[in-house]
Amino acid sequence: GDKGALALAESPHLWNLIDLDLMHAELTDRGAAALLDSPVTTNLEHLGLLGDQSLSPEMRARVRERFG
Repeated sequence: GDKGALALAESPHLWNLIDLDLMHAELTDRGAAALLDSPVTTNLEHLGLLGDQSLSPEMRARVRERFG
């Protein structure tokens, strides 16, 4: 959920992470935004959020814009 996403977004250990699968993690816009806006996810090439129906259309568009 969002609590885990916020922790990941603040983790100094993710700088080299390129693939993160959080399918069915039940993120809201808050958690997804934390991951998208975090400097530690700069190298992230894939963010799997399939199944997260609680994301707004705007947030889904942001995720698609960054990760395709």
